[in-house]
Amino acid sequence: MTRTIEPPVATSRHVNSTLLVVYLSLGGLAFAVLQSLVAPAMSTIARDLNASTADISWILTAYLLSASVLTPILGRLGDMVGKRRVLIAVLAVLAAGTLLAALAPNLAVLIVARAMQGAAGAILPLSIGIVRDELPREKVAVTVGLLSAIFGVGAGVGIVGAGPIVEHLSWHWLFWLPLVLVVIALLGAVFGMPESPVRTPAASTCSARRSCPCRWCRCCWRSARASPGAGATPRPSPCSPSASPPWSRSCWSSGA
Repeated sequence: MTRTIEPPVATSRHVNSTLLVVYLSLGGLAFAVLQSLVAPAMSTIARDLNASTADISWILTAYLLSASVLTPILGRLGDMVGKRRVLIAVLAVLAAGTLLAALAPNLAVLIVARAMQGAAGAILPLSIGIVRDELPREKVAVTVGLLSAIFGVGAGVGIVGAGPIVEHLSWHWLFWLPLVLVVIALLGAVFGMPESPVRTPAASTCSARRSCPCRWCRCCWRSARASPGAGATPRPSPCSPSASPPWSRSCWSSGA
């Protein structure tokens, strides 16, 4: 995989590192709070929406399933088209999902809203990438640790704060309050965060790996199996016991 770095434009790219970390922290905090805020209030939500225990559990399942599927996809997309651009889209989807959940009249709408919120699982990898690209090297480790800690703190805040919110307000406010954090983070990403010039394009060819003399890297194996040549028989799978020579880690490294 080739990593290309586009040269920055001639104008100065001033980055306020403090505000950058604040905006990223607010987005991560909102996601972490939304992840744990609903669990203590599930019985109240089920009673209000006339849903069974099995049905109401989907508001957690949809959230976690969406996050597990979309986090690696959106993180990789950020490397390809721009981390700030994808982060803005993720925060916009999170804001829309949170607003929809706050206004949800029934369980089906709430489940859809929670699935939209799960897309925000990509906030952490995108934030780490932005920190790596924009901040000085000596600040990267500390800032990444801070962002990771905020995710843990947000989960604890959600569990503790759910009870008082539901008791004194209603379960709809479990989404109205985090929406404020999401909107602030979204505005900060739009107006106070520069786009990183670092891109990692998708690998379209494997010409570099074709130069591997052992012909046992994955790309060379596909090429050899697709067109073995006249009179030649396809080689056995390199993973099979009869394959010789065995898989070579050094050849793979040199071919990559």
